[in-house]
Amino acid sequence: MDLANRVDRARQWESVIASVESTPLEPGNWWFLISAGWLRSWQSYCQDLTGAAPPPGGITTDNLIHPLSSKLGFAQTRDGLVVDEDYVVVPEEAWNLLTSWYGLSEGSLAISRPVAVNGESAFIDVNLPSVKFRIGNGTMRRLCFPRGYTVGQLKRIFITKEEAEKREERLMFGEENNEICVTSFTGEEDISVTSFTGDEDISGAPFNSKDKIEQSPLFTVYYNEGRKSLDNDAVLVSDTHLLNSDAYLVVDAAPEMLQCDAEDVKQSLIKLNDTSGLSGLRNLGNTCFMNSALQCLSNCEPLTSFFLHGHHVSQINRSNPIGTGGALAEAYGALVKDIWQGNGCCGNVADPSRFKHILGRFEHRFMGYHQQDSQELLSALLDRLHEDVNRIVHKPYIELQDSDGRPDCEIAKESWTNHKLRNDSVVVDNFHGQFRSSVVCPNCGYNSVTFDPFLFVSLPLPNASLSTLEVTFVRHDHAIQMRIPVDRVHAKIDNLLDSIGEATGISVSQLVPVEIYDHSPYKVYRKDYPLSRINQPSDDIKVYVAESDFPVWITFKLEAGGGYTLPVAFPLLLSMEKDEEIVPAIRSLVAGIIKTALPNIDLSTIDWDKLARIDEDRSLGIDCLYSGYIVVFSRTYCRDELGVDLGTVFENLEPEVGPPVSQPKAVSLQDCLDLFTMEERLSADELWYCKRCKDHQQASKKMDLWRLPNVLVIHLKRFSYSRLWGEKVSTRVDYPINGLDLRSNLPSGEHPVYDLFAVSNHHGGLGGGHYTALAKNFVNGQWFNFDDSYVSKVDASTLQSKDTQRSAYLLFYIRRDDTNNR
Repeated sequence: MDLANRVDRARQWESVIASVESTPLEPGNWWFLISAGWLRSWQSYCQDLTGAAPPPGGITTDNLIHPLSSKLGFAQTRDGLVVDEDYVVVPEEAWNLLTSWYGLSEGSLAISRPVAVNGESAFIDVNLPSVKFRIGNGTMRRLCFPRGYTVGQLKRIFITKEEAEKREERLMFGEENNEICVTSFTGEEDISVTSFTGDEDISGAPFNSKDKIEQSPLFTVYYNEGRKSLDNDAVLVSDTHLLNSDAYLVVDAAPEMLQCDAEDVKQSLIKLNDTSGLSGLRNLGNTCFMNSALQCLSNCEPLTSFFLHGHHVSQINRSNPIGTGGALAEAYGALVKDIWQGNGCCGNVADPSRFKHILGRFEHRFMGYHQQDSQELLSALLDRLHEDVNRIVHKPYIELQDSDGRPDCEIAKESWTNHKLRNDSVVVDNFHGQFRSSVVCPNCGYNSVTFDPFLFVSLPLPNASLSTLEVTFVRHDHAIQMRIPVDRVHAKIDNLLDSIGEATGISVSQLVPVEIYDHSPYKVYRKDYPLSRINQPSDDIKVYVAESDFPVWITFKLEAGGGYTLPVAFPLLLSMEKDEEIVPAIRSLVAGIIKTALPNIDLSTIDWDKLARIDEDRSLGIDCLYSGYIVVFSRTYCRDELGVDLGTVFENLEPEVGPPVSQPKAVSLQDCLDLFTMEERLSADELWYCKRCKDHQQASKKMDLWRLPNVLVIHLKRFSYSRLWGEKVSTRVDYPINGLDLRSNLPSGEHPVYDLFAVSNHHGGLGGGHYTALAKNFVNGQWFNFDDSYVSKVDASTLQSKDTQRSAYLLFYIRRDDTNNR
C-alpha cells in the first residue's frame, strides 16, 4: 500500500476517535477490544516514510482471549490484562473501519463490550461476568454475558436459530444431592417438578405421564451448596451459584441443535472423556525425568487446550532465529494429542521418541539417554515452545531505563510492557510472572530497583545445607557408626565434635577426628577444618577418644607371604601413661580383643613372640600427630597352633550401628517463600557496582514476587552442590493442595489464590533416583500417578504423605478464576 493510502486511513481513524471522545458514553452502544501491540504496529506502519515497516496483517485479538473461551456469545478475555498495555478499547465505528481494511487474523474473534450504567455514570463494561460450561465430557470452556442477562438469553446462545424458533423453551431446576438439572421441554401447560438429578431418565417420574417432555435435557448445572430455582427470566449475575467458581454448565444436546460456531467444542465432546489424558509414556532409557515433566505439563488445561484445538498451527513463528522453526511445537502438539486421545488407563502408552529427537536437535544436552533434571527439561521445553509460537515476528530494540527513584508501579508496568513487546505467546500468557529485585548500597544508600520476568519460582529450603555426615566413634576397642546432622556448607570440625560430645558425654578436648586411608591413619583434622571439604563416601572419618596425654596409633596386619601383609581391621588409638612400656601395653590390648571374640581360650597358652611381631610405624606423617606401631600377626601360628581365624577375632571391632538420626520436621511452603524473599548481604565474591559511588560494594539484596502468572510453577531446590560434593535435600515440604494464598508475599497488592494440579517427584538420591508425576486430570477431576508407562488412580491424600512431601520437586499451581485481579 502506498504512503498516501496509509496516511488517509490514519486520518479517517483519528477523525472517528476525535468524534467519539467529544461525546458522552451512551448505554446501548458497543465498544471493541484490540491488541495494543497490533494497534501500535499499525500506527507505525501508517507513519513510516521509508516503507520499511511491515504491514500489520489481520487484526489480532487471540492474545487477549482466554484459552478456554467459547467462540459463542461474548468472548472471555485473559486474566490480568491491562488497558493501553495489553489492549485498547475502540468504538464500533472505528472497529468497523479497521475490520473493513484488514479483517481478523486467524484465531481472533470480535471482543465486544456494552456501555453499562452504574447509578448516573456510564462506563464500558470490559470485565463481563462469566460462567464455565462444557459440552458433555468435553473441554471446560468459558462464556461471558452482559450484566442483566437472563437464563433464557444464555441458553439461546448455544442452540441454532432454527431450533430456538421451533420450540417454546423454558428452564426448570430441581435439586437433589447438591446437583441441579436444567431441562427444556415443550408443553401447553405448566408442569410441576419435585426433584431429579441429571443421571435420571427425565422422561419418567417425577413428571406426570400426560406431560409432553423433551427426551434429552439441554443443560445441567452443578453446584456445591444451597438450593436455587431459576426460570427463564432469572438474571444470571444475581445467581450466586452460577457465578461460584465451582459451578459450571454441562450442555447435553444433539449436535444438530448446536450452532456451527461451536464446532471445536463439539469435537472436544468426541475426543475427551473420563479416560482422556491418562496415557502412560514409554521410557526410552533413563527418560523418566522427561516423562514426569511432560505428564505435569499435559494436565495444564490452558496449554493442553491450546495444542489440542490446534491453535499453535496458526501461530507458529517460523522465522524466529531462536526458535525451532515450529518443529518442537508441532512435535509437542502431536504428543499431546497422543496422550489425550489414547485409551487411558486401559493400557495406552504414548511414544515420546519423536518429541525427544526434535528436542535433542535443538537442546543438545537432551540428546542422549542419561538421567537428567525434570526442571531443566521443562525450562528448555517452555522456552522453545514460547519462541515457536511467539506472536512477535520482529523484536524491537529496547533501551532499559534506570529506576531513579520512580514509583514501583511505574517501573513494573514499563518493564512488563517492554517484555511483552518482544515476548507474546501462550507461554507468556500463562507461565510468565515478574520479580522485583532491590539492591541497596551500604555506603551511600542508593537503591536500585529492577523488575524481571520469570518462568519458575525457585525456592530454597530452610536448612537445605543440613545433611548427615557418617563417622565412626571409637573408644578403646569399641566402635559405633554414627550419622551426625551437620551444616555441610558452613560448619567446621569443631561443630562436628560438639555434636558427638553431646551425644556421647565425652569431653570435646578428648576427641580426635581422623581420616583413615588404606586402614591406616592419614591425618588428624584441625578444629577449623571445613566440613564442605570432606568428600563422602570416599572419605572414611573416625573420631577416637584419647584418654591420656600419650596416645599411640596401633595398626593391625596379617602376613600374606612373600613379605606382604594385609590389613585386618581399622587402627585403634591406645592411651599410654608417660613411662609405660609399649610392648606389654599392645599385648594387653590384643589379649582383650582375642578374649572378647573367644571367651574360652586360655591366654596363658599363647606364645606372644610367635603370635605377632610389633614394628614401629614409620609411614605416619606429621599430620597424624602421634607415633604409631604395627602389629603383624603370623598366619601360620594363628591357623596351625592356635586354630584361630583372625577374621573372626576382629569381627568384634566392626562398628555397631548407632541410633538413626531423627527425621527433621516438615517445613511449610510459606517458610520457603519467606526465605526466598529474605534480605541477604552479597558475599565478597559477588560485589555489586554502585553507579553513585562509582565502586563495587558488598550490597544487600532482596527479591520479591510482584506479578504472578496464571500457572505458577514452584521449583523446590532439592539438589545442593559444593566444590567437592553434591547432595539431595530430602526435607519434607508441607504444601497446600487447595487455596495457596500469596497475598502476604506480594507488595503489589494482588490477592491471588492457587490450587495444585500437578507434582513432579524425584525419588532416591543424587546419583540417580527415579522421577514420577502426580497430576489432576482436568476432565474428570481425579488425581493419578504417572510412572512412565504405568498410570494409576490415587487419592488426593497421597499428595500430603510424608514420602511425597520429601520427593516433591516441582509444584504446579493454577490460579483460581475468582482471584484473577492482576
